[in-house]
Amino acid sequence: MPPGRYAVAFRLKAEGQGDAPLAKLDVFNFWLSKEGKDGTYAQRTLRGKDLARSGRYADYWLDFEHGSAGKVEYRVWWPGGSPLSLDRVVVFRK
Repeated sequence: MPPGRYAVAFRLKAEGQGDAPLAKLDVFNFWLSKEGKDGTYAQRTLRGKDLARSGRYADYWLDFEHGSAGKVEYRVWWPGGSPLSLDRVVVFRK
């Protein structure tokens, strides 16, 4: 991936409400973490109150800037307790 600014859309469907965490989305550079640096480019905790519509697919966005080195990972961490489905992850150059 060339250096530059990007946006990533995580297309998810979840059920929930309120402040309970449903998923953690992040953009991560493994090579930076391997060098002892913080490899997290962007992150967001998705909560029930953030859902566009409970039980329907919607896109949740993160913006990030990629440097010149390393592979980029687009990760979804699911704590359990509520249904969660991932349809796709799409990356756009800005």
